[in-house]
Amino acid sequence: MSEVELNCGHDMKVLVVDDNEVNAMVVSSMLELYDMKVTEVYSGKDAIDKAKNDDYDIIFMDYLMPEMNGIEATEEIRKLAKVKRPLIVVLSADSTQELKKKFEKSGVDDVIAKPLEAEKLNDILTKWGKIEQISQHENATNEEIDVVSLFSHVVGLDVEKGLSHTANSADNYIKVIEVAIQNIEEQRRQLQLYRLSQVQPSSMKLSFHSLKGIFLNLGAHHLSEQSQNLELACVNLDLELLGERLEQYLSLLDDMIDGLKKGMSKYDHNYSFGEEKYEPLPQEEYDYIFQVVVEGLKRYEYNELREGLKKLINASQGEQREHWMEVAKLVQVFKYEEALKLIDVKE
Repeated sequence: MSEVELNCGHDMKVLVVDDNEVNAMVVSSMLELYDMKVTEVYSGKDAIDKAKNDDYDIIFMDYLMPEMNGIEATEEIRKLAKVKRPLIVVLSADSTQELKKKFEKSGVDDVIAKPLEAEKLNDILTKWGKIEQISQHENATNEEIDVVSLFSHVVGLDVEKGLSHTANSADNYIKVIEVAIQNIEEQRRQLQLYRLSQVQPSSMKLSFHSLKGIFLNLGAHHLSEQSQNLELACVNLDLELLGERLEQYLSLLDDMIDGLKKGMSKYDHNYSFGEEKYEPLPQEEYDYIFQVVVEGLKRYEYNELREGLKKLINASQGEQREHWMEVAKLVQVFKYEEALKLIDVKE
């Protein structure tokens, strides 16, 4: 594959491309160890648009995406003939020699096998340039949050394996779980609709594929394998297998969602959004944090929301403080849309 010289350092810009938000978060959380500036997009088309308008040092590209896969997106990005040629690394569960040749022909520089782990990422980044890993703060984070205990009750969840996919960052694993809950619930609703309407198996394939990646990153390997088997059943139009296993699979999804939510409720129970103190902010800073909170609600960025809401609560008094406390309570139970509506009404 072609040679690329990286200009390494804190200003390195990285684009992460994956149609699955959880997978993108996992990659981004690992890149945080290297103090890189990371942008996430969720389709090949959006990746091309970003590459047109900005210069990136590295692009991490998922292979299997709807509408446009990683090979097609890479080909279009290379046609841009950027003066600053980005290193493009594909993430793929498939590593056959035939596929590797297609990757190379499209302009891909390297391939990382899924699931992504810190050691694999470090090897790739070291291979292409000198990069100093920044991990001291991650170790301290894990001492503060015992995520293994928080989620020990969840059957089939290997928390330590899941942590390894976020470079052993407890904070980042919590973030992944928060987004995973939303994603699993959405895909479960889609599969239930498919089941009730008896649509073609091909309509269910993307849901199983998405869930396979989510569970792999969480450390729920049994559910990841079941998702893969059902995905293959869709490809092979195996209606008998789908009929036999789908109901039980949906029940397992419910159990996983309930378990993850219980763990998050224990995590939240020890957290107070606003202490009884008043710390006013300059109007400009208050407005900025307000916008951060609004954007956080739209993206379900739980940890970002907590920090922003703490500042807004402590910067407020009377009815305004009570208002922000109500928003915070909605966030704690993942009612992001309701929280956003409450802000729109009040502000």
